[in-house]
Amino acid sequence: MRYCETDNEVKTLLDRVIRKQFIYLKKEKITFAVLLDSKVQIDTKRGSITLARIRPLSEVEGYLVQSEGAYDYFIFLDSVVWELASRKDKMRILSHELRHVYLQNEKRKTIKHDIEDFVAEVKLNADDPGWAKSLAGKAVEEVERRKEEEKE
Repeated sequence: MRYCETDNEVKTLLDRVIRKQFIYLKKEKITFAVLLDSKVQIDTKRGSITLARIRPLSEVEGYLVQSEGAYDYFIFLDSVVWELASRKDKMRILSHELRHVYLQNEKRKTIKHDIEDFVAEVKLNADDPGWAKSLAGKAVEEVERRKEEEKE
């Protein structure tokens, strides 16, 4: 199966990131369904693996998951990236995805990268500015290794 649920570690890390950097999401009671995605997504602009992505639920999806508890957004984590990431990198990934959340008149949206996002990311990751590129490279290597292993 392509998607699977995450464990409690993800929920704990997400809650910690929200409490530290995005308290307005807690106040607005914005909820997230976080899933691991086993299909590698390549960002064609950068020629790199996509570490994670976020999007709001459609009205139909929101209706279908009501029995699970209402969610406002999906966060999809690349399963290989997540497996290889350190705890700090996991928090960086979640923080980055949460920067895309945009609330407009009760509507849930996402926004693309902008200069404010870039400045915030540089400040937050001053101790390791190349963390994402490094992690993406390791993930690509691991995906290739697994492909080779499957051939054998």
